[in-house]
Amino acid sequence: GHMSTTTVYVAAAYGERRRAEVWAEHLRSSGFAISSVWHAPRANPTNRDELDMSDEERCVILRANLADLARADVALVLGFAGTPRATWGEAAFAIACGKPVVFVHRGSAGRVIWDSHPKAARVEIAAGWEMPRLGVLTRTIEKAVGL
Repeated sequence: GHMSTTTVYVAAAYGERRRAEVWAEHLRSSGFAISSVWHAPRANPTNRDELDMSDEERCVILRANLADLARADVALVLGFAGTPRATWGEAAFAIACGKPVVFVHRGSAGRVIWDSHPKAARVEIAAGWEMPRLGVLTRTIEKAVGL
């Protein structure tokens, strides 16, 4: 039958938005849809840090992120890089919504108690690599959608 396109929300530390955008492009080129826009250059043209914004501005971003996450089939959590804070909240929100979550880790970096959940899958990046092998990543995402 016709396979519908899997929609992925890419979650990562705000300081890792360029990396998140590279991963999003990588997945798009593999046929996935991407619901997250926070990492796109157009999402923050001034390149301001989130904590330099007013609470009103921050809440607009938060609501947009949660809406983007809510329409994804799966969350891909790049918790291995930078200083993930809200990232773990997004992972927990996804699990609370019944969505599967793929946690990307490098050794212990990116490991978190949420990755023990039945809706969680893990994929490890080998030392010295920027990304897991694409086939491993895409298979893990598709497997997670079935959890």
